[in-house]
Amino acid sequence: MGLRLRMLSDYMVEKHRESGAGVLRKRIKMKWIKEIKRRMGAKRRRREDVVRRSNAYFEKMEKLMREERPYLDPELTIGDMCRMLGTNRTYISLSLSTRNTNFNRYVNGYRMWYMENCLCEEKRSYGQEDIAVMSGFSNSRMMNRTLLRERGKTYFEIKKGDKNTPVTKN
Repeated sequence: MGLRLRMLSDYMVEKHRESGAGVLRKRIKMKWIKEIKRRMGAKRRRREDVVRRSNAYFEKMEKLMREERPYLDPELTIGDMCRMLGTNRTYISLSLSTRNTNFNRYVNGYRMWYMENCLCEEKRSYGQEDIAVMSGFSNSRMMNRTLLRERGKTYFEIKKGDKNTPVTKN
């Protein structure tokens, strides 16, 4: 129970003690219940509004990722993304957590997609470090770590795989 509800409850109990009337006790209890329901409804509406906003920001973030490709910057942070979208990190984090991911995994998903498409194009002759940096990873070690965690394969296993089929991003 929140601080205000506790204060309201204490106030009503004190009123009850002062009055000593049974009818007043019932009236106070009903007012207290109505006040709790009113506050809980407002809290639910606020929560629904936050979820609605976070979904809108997720759609904006998807569009931004596809069009401007900020994931190619190895120094991309959630703060940078918030500035690009004009929001705060709470909405970004909430929109990603409702999709069972976090910011780093979300961005690395785009980086892996880009890296896999680079392997299908003319950039195939580039080295592992070059592909990693072009894809937005800070180095090839971070790329391999991410690939192992997310795909269960290393860079070379992916490179040996299907060579001419571009990967599509969901």
